[in-house]
Amino acid sequence: ESLTFGLYSSEKQTVTITAVAADGYTFYKWSDGLTTATRVDSATKDISVTAMFNDARVQITLDQGESTIKQGESLTINASVTLGGKSYDNSGVQWSVNDDMMQNGASYTFTPNATGDYRIKAGLEVNGTYTSQELMVHVQAPATTVSITGVSSMPAGSTTTLQANVSNPSGDTTWTCAQKPQWSATGDNVQFSADTVGSYTVRAANNGQYAELVINVTEPLSDPTVTPEPSDSGDQFPFFPFGGGN
Repeated sequence: ESLTFGLYSSEKQTVTITAVAADGYTFYKWSDGLTTATRVDSATKDISVTAMFNDARVQITLDQGESTIKQGESLTINASVTLGGKSYDNSGVQWSVNDDMMQNGASYTFTPNATGDYRIKAGLEVNGTYTSQELMVHVQAPATTVSITGVSSMPAGSTTTLQANVSNPSGDTTWTCAQKPQWSATGDNVQFSADTVGSYTVRAANNGQYAELVINVTEPLSDPTVTPEPSDSGDQFPFFPFGGGN
């Protein structure tokens, strides 16, 4: 955009002119190279100069809004830029996290190493006008997972050791069994026994997450049958093969 004015006189005159940009535009320079918006000219001959303006109607749009992720996960945010309603180069977008400058570029991948709330900001200055967009990212602790290592069957009257494998725990692991409501335990390694034949579902829980193991309790093992050894006492009878003797 531009504005041209002329000064026409047969006598020397001094005139002050200020170029005022319309909304959404910024003054760039005069056509004769002067870069101040206000100029003072003394003319003894005709002068014609043009004030040049830049479009400053810059906007940034992000493809992500307020988000919640787990610690250790990543969130990629892409920025698009328009100038005067037309697509504009987005490689100069500046990214910051909680006002700490991170990088320049069209996109930013956020990978937090701690829980908390983070304000991610994308900003750009074009033709003297700065614009920005931001979003909040809420980072939660990583999810707890639970699994159980143990036997799937055992004889009645015996005892077995069960192990809870817990990642990202919160507090102690608790154990229960629906078929043995009087039994409970705390810790990652516990002892379990059952005297009655049946199916037992054992549960290990931590931080709202749990795992279950079904243990089939079978008949108790019977004692092995003992076969007595032959006795060395008693009568001994001689053996005479047929066809022998007198």
